[in-house]
Amino acid sequence: MLLACMLLVMALSTATPAMAASSVRVVRDMQVPTSGGAKITIDVWQVGARRRIRRAHGSHGRARTTRGRKVALLIHGGGWHSGDKRQWEQSRWAQRLVSNGWLVVNANYRLACPASRSPRALCGHAMRDSIADVKNALRFTARRARSWGGDPNHIVLFGASAGGQLAMLAGSDPHRPRGVRAVVAIGPPANLTWVGQRPDIPLYASAHQSIGCTLEACPAAWRAASPISSIRKGTTPPTWIFNAKSDPITPLVPIQHYIVQLQHRHIPVQLVTPANPAADCHGPIPCMNEAIAGPGGDMFQRAQTWLRRYA
Repeated sequence: MLLACMLLVMALSTATPAMAASSVRVVRDMQVPTSGGAKITIDVWQVGARRRIRRAHGSHGRARTTRGRKVALLIHGGGWHSGDKRQWEQSRWAQRLVSNGWLVVNANYRLACPASRSPRALCGHAMRDSIADVKNALRFTARRARSWGGDPNHIVLFGASAGGQLAMLAGSDPHRPRGVRAVVAIGPPANLTWVGQRPDIPLYASAHQSIGCTLEACPAAWRAASPISSIRKGTTPPTWIFNAKSDPITPLVPIQHYIVQLQHRHIPVQLVTPANPAADCHGPIPCMNEAIAGPGGDMFQRAQTWLRRYA
């Protein structure tokens, strides 16, 4: 089942031994103000004392700026119908990012799951609400980053599966904060108009239900939800993508189309795949033990190495 494959929520992981409880400060379920009154929440992860951006004086009396931590905004997956920000803890990415000196902001957003299935306020919504929530969480993060010890001029969006699509759209929004430096997307649906023409693939039903109509009935809505239609030179940031060549949820072909469009606009992009061409994993948890093609460590380490050039 599609949603079973995409549902990555498991029991909440404990902190890693390298991060003693006293050195990590996590503010959970901070509410993000929204115009529609939706109760969207984020978790903010900090290591050690807060590092505020401040003006200091060097040995020669010249003013210099002490920069806060790089900011990672994490967007979970789940086919727009399920999932939770705890996925990034289960995959250990939240903990590893904090250990590598990042300020981590882990976000929830509204979902298309039936409102009758669960009393959760996040259910009963459309994909347009998911998109709006992620963009709003990004703006809120940029406004508050300094108070959390982060640098609003060095923000990276991390998205898994449907979260990858949402991160790509937020990164290409012409009204996004100027400090977005890159997007890291794991198994992202990069071209929903391509998906909308293929009702035989698993992702179609999930996208159709979340958007609320077929591609033929409302092509503009499918285009608006497609990262490939939202690429803007001068706005879309450098992008790092991981995807298995045989991923049954997010086929590689539309991702390759997306990469070609970035390259035409001279936007830096890197695609990373498992060493095994037959690997059919999807998302950071199922793919975390896959050997990656080429040297440079696991999926997380490869992304970190690439980000040094842009973040």
